[in-house]
Formats: sequence, C-alpha cells, structure tokens
Amino acid sequence: MSFEGKIYQDLTTDEVSPSHRQTFGQDLFAEMGKYTFQHQRLVVISLGLLNASLLISAAVIGICCANAKDLQVPDLAASPLLVEVNFLRNHTEIIKERKEIQNTLEKERANHYQLKLEARQKETLTVNLQRKITILQTEKTNLLSNASALEKNCGRCPSGWLLLESSCYYFSNYEPESRKNWSDSRADCIRQGGDLLIINSLEEQQLISTNFPRTDSSSMWWMNGFWIGLSELKHLGTWTWTNNVTETSIMYWRSGQPSRTGPQSGNCAAFHYYGDTMRTWYTGNCQQHLLNWICEIRLNNSKMEEMQNSGRPYDKLISLEETTEDEPHPPSNQENQVTVSTMRPESTINRYKLLTASLAVLAVILLMLNIGLGVYYNKLTENNIVRDITGEIRKLELSYEAAVQSRDEVKKQLAMEISEQQVVKWELEHHTMIIKTYEKQVEKLHVDIASLKSHLPMIKEGCRHCLPGWTFMSSTCYYFPFSDTLYRTTWNEARQFCRRQGGDLAIVNNREKHLGITRLITVNQDLLRPMSQSGFWIGLRDVEEEGVWKWVDGTRLTDGYWNVGEPNNSNNEDCAAVYPKSNPFMSWNDAPCNYNLKWICEMAPRSFG
Repeated sequence: MSFEGKIYQDLTTDEVSPSHRQTFGQDLFAEMGKYTFQHQRLVVISLGLLNASLLISAAVIGICCANAKDLQVPDLAASPLLVEVNFLRNHTEIIKERKEIQNTLEKERANHYQLKLEARQKETLTVNLQRKITILQTEKTNLLSNASALEKNCGRCPSGWLLLESSCYYFSNYEPESRKNWSDSRADCIRQGGDLLIINSLEEQQLISTNFPRTDSSSMWWMNGFWIGLSELKHLGTWTWTNNVTETSIMYWRSGQPSRTGPQSGNCAAFHYYGDTMRTWYTGNCQQHLLNWICEIRLNNSKMEEMQNSGRPYDKLISLEETTEDEPHPPSNQENQVTVSTMRPESTINRYKLLTASLAVLAVILLMLNIGLGVYYNKLTENNIVRDITGEIRKLELSYEAAVQSRDEVKKQLAMEISEQQVVKWELEHHTMIIKTYEKQVEKLHVDIASLKSHLPMIKEGCRHCLPGWTFMSSTCYYFPFSDTLYRTTWNEARQFCRRQGGDLAIVNNREKHLGITRLITVNQDLLRPMSQSGFWIGLRDVEEEGVWKWVDGTRLTDGYWNVGEPNNSNNEDCAAVYPKSNPFMSWNDAPCNYNLKWICEMAPRSFG
C-alpha cells in the first residue's frame, strides 16, 4: 500500500487506540522523511554539477582573458601589422599579372611553333637549292668541258673526234666486242667522212704515239693495236697507203716486222705504242684479226667550209623532322552511497534545505561571473585587437609566397620561350640569307648555262666568237655596260659607240631576245639607283613619224613590251629604253632621246683563224 493510502486508511479508522495513534505518528513522519530526503538529495546533486560546470567555465574564460590581455596590442603598434595583413591578403594583382604572363606565354608558344614551321620550310628550301646548285654546276661543268673540246676542234672536227694540228682523228671504241677487221674499219672511217690513218711525217708519228690510248688488257699486246691505212693488198711486198701513196722512205715497223709468219703476220698494218715512238707498226691478218682503228680527216680550206656547212649533228648535253581522435571514456558508474544518519528527520531536512540554498546561490554567482568574464573577453577581443597576428601573417605569407612563386615560374617559362624563339629567329634569318645567296647562284648558273648552250652552236658553226666583254645570246653578241665606271649617254651617242664596235643598238624583235635581255639587266640591277636612271637604250624610236616606231634597221615595230600607259610622248619622248621590271612584259618606256641612260649593243659573232 502506498504512503498516501496508509495515511488515508489510518485517518478514516474509528477504532484507533492511543498506542496506535502514537505509532502511526512515528511511522508517518518516518515515511515523510524518507520521501523528502530522496528529493533533496537529487536537487543537491544537480546544483553541485551545475556549479562545477560554471566553475570550470569561469576558469576557462579567465584563462582566455589572461591570454588575450597578454596578446593585447596597442592600436598604433598594430597598424603596420594590419597593413601587412591586408597587403598579404590581396593577391588580385599577382593573380592578374600571372594570368597576363600566361596569356603572353601561350601566344609566344604559338608564334614559336609557326617560326619552327617556317624555319623547317626554309631549311627544306635551302637543301633543295643546294641540290639544284649541284646539278646546275655539274651541267655547267659539262657544258664548259664540251665547249672547251669544241673550241679545241674549233668546229672543224665532228663530235667525238680530236683535233691535232691540222687533222681530225678518231680513235674507235676500246671494247673487244666493238672491234673490226681492216676492211670494216676502213668502211666506218669513210662513213664518217674520213679514212684510215695515214702517217706521212715523223711529227705525225710522234703525235699519234703521244695521244695513243692506254689500255689495261690481259690479252696479248698485238690484240690491242689499231688498224691504220697501210696495206699490201694491191701488190704483195709493196706497202701502200689508202691514198695510193707507196710507202718507201718513212717506215716505223717494230722489230721483226713486217712478218710473214706467226700471229703478227698479214697484209695489213696496225699501230701499237709501247714506249718507243719509232717502233709502233706491225702486221695483222686483214680479215681474221679484229682490232680497233684510227680514222683521219685532213683539213684544208675547202674541207673546213664543207664541215662548217654540213650541219652535222652534235651530241647535246642533258641537264642533268588519420587523423584519429581519442574517444572519450565514459566515466565509471560508481554507486553513490549515501549514509543516512539516525538523526531526526526534521534536522536532516533543514540541513538539506540549507545546502540546496547555498548551492543555488553559488550557481547564481558563478553564472554572473561567467557572464562578466564573457563580456570582458569580448571587449578585449573586439576593442583591443587581441589576436594572434603573427600566426595569421605567417599563413598569409605562405599563401602570398605560393602566388608569387607561381607567377615567377610562369615568368621563367616565358623568358625561356622567348630565348628559344630568338634562336629560331636567328636560324630563320640565317636560312633566309642563305636562300637569297643560293637563289642568286641559281640565277647566275641559269644565265651561264643559257649562255653556254647558245654559245655551243656558234662554236660548232666554225669557231665564231664575241668580242671580250660581250655576251652571246640567241646566236647574237650583246654588250651591256653594267659597270658604274661607264658613263650614261644619249641615244645617239650610244648608237655611235655600238657602231664603232662593229654593231648597232639592240633590235629586240622576238620573245627570246627580250626575255634574255630583261633577265640580265634585272640580275645586275643597282637597287640604290632610281628606276628612272636604270634604263638601257635599245635601237627603237619614232623620230620620223610620231607613233610609228622603227628599229635601227628600218623595220617597223610589230610587237612591243610597253609599260602601262606607255608610250605617251611626254616631253617629246621619241626613243625607247628597257627597264628592269619584275614583269618583263611591261618593261619598255619612251624617253627623251637626249636623256642619259645606259645602252645595249648587238652584233653578229665573228670568226677567227
């Protein structure tokens, strides 16, 4: 039964003895004391815990206030630090600068790539020009060699023949499969316009010996000889040349020759030089022995004219890249043992009430203390700038240094890129200079080759030459006064100069002549001189009738290469001149005949000897 129920039962019972009432009073007080004690104990424990918490909080806030007071910095002293903090916090300019540098770096890299491509193209062009120069130099060398050989023959000997003194000589192929017997050898010489060699003097004997081909053959010496035009086919024992001249006084037989026996026997003579110019002839079987042969064409005036007019064909040269956190350990549950004294309940309750009141007052005091400390700490931190500025500055410095380092790294990359790019620019300039030099060499080689090619027919026609200082083009000799030491003169005086040399002012009446002339004056153009002073007089004018242009030989102009708007007869312009222009078909201007310009002479090649 509950405590209230028991009270209610005892109070409502009529039959109650005095002793029972006494007992009831004691029991009732005992029950009430027990109940009140339990509640008072709970309140005391709660207040104790609250006070402990408030005390700890006050201690913590007090420590923070003490630290904040120690770190308190006067406003005057803190100002520079705050300025530095604000400076370190502001990375905008550095970031902006880094971005600008990065953009510049990307542009430079793109430009560098384009420069590399251009440099590779220039390098390829340089290599191609080198190859072209090599080919052209080889072609020029061959042409010079051919021209030299032709000049030695002076056009009087067929191609492949050798001019020695006053005769042309032909030494047949030295290969065994091309050899012939005596009769077939003579037939080949006749087919070429000559005959087998006739030696009619000591000088000729020595000349043939000196020019005799050297052969490295393992066969017998007599098999490497050359048939000559000497035989005894008509009368046995009588040696006669092919021109029917009997050989009687001049004999250059080897020892034991002529012979009737052995391998060196027969009725036809052969030539073999082996150290002694006076002992070179031996005999061979005219039909069975297969040897090389020597042909001869003796030159005289009528023969030379025949050769010059025969128009024999000549060989052409063919141009050839854990953190871990400590988990809080729950406090061990210990039994709170409360010893209940045998005091009187009234006394115990009063003591608990006093304790409760004390703890409550203490709690209020501690709470007020905490509030006061909190307000004080807040004032310290807000009004006195209490903070760990040094730590903040250090963090900001690290962040600032990282931003600066990033910017400097990009700067370094940009500087390296510009440096590498400069090397490529220098390389590009180097290739450009080389290309210009090579292009000039190619142009000069083309001009030289064209001149040689046009010069060869002139030589073949009979040793015709241009005067020293003149240029041969299109079967004509031209004179260009390119040197600055030569004066400029009027049209009439220029024509007189040409006539004194045996020629006249140039008549440019076909495309080939015009292109050859404009190419030469463009290659030799003085770039520092005004275009108006860079012209060359040609043999064309309209002095007789305005607008009717005639060459110096009296023929009328049919097709001109005038510049735009020319001729315009401004200031009585009656004479024509050619100028160095990129477009050769717009290179003629009319000019006053008394104007001073360079000039171009022409005349036919001359024959010598």
